[in-house]
Amino acid sequence: MMEFQSFERDGKSFEFIRIPFEKAPLVMIRGKVGFVMCGYLNIETAEKLGDLAVRVTGVNDLKSLLDAKVAQLTSRARSSGIKEGDTVSSILHLI
Repeated sequence: MMEFQSFERDGKSFEFIRIPFEKAPLVMIRGKVGFVMCGYLNIETAEKLGDLAVRVTGVNDLKSLLDAKVAQLTSRARSSGIKEGDTVSSILHLI
């Protein structure tokens, strides 16, 4: 069953989405100006669309997503100050 959860961090609102599949779930966090996506989603497409997006891998729930390190990011995310290796929890305010 699909899971949807709203949460707040530092006075900002976010949405967590989890869709289970047979081998691993699709998980993401959506913020006001961007999003964090798991390995199921395509960073190249996010780049083409001009999104502020980061990609992480090896995640399956909200806690692991917040603890994950940025593996890939769009140029818009990079220009906002996000770098590869940053933890999602440390860059969430930029999303």
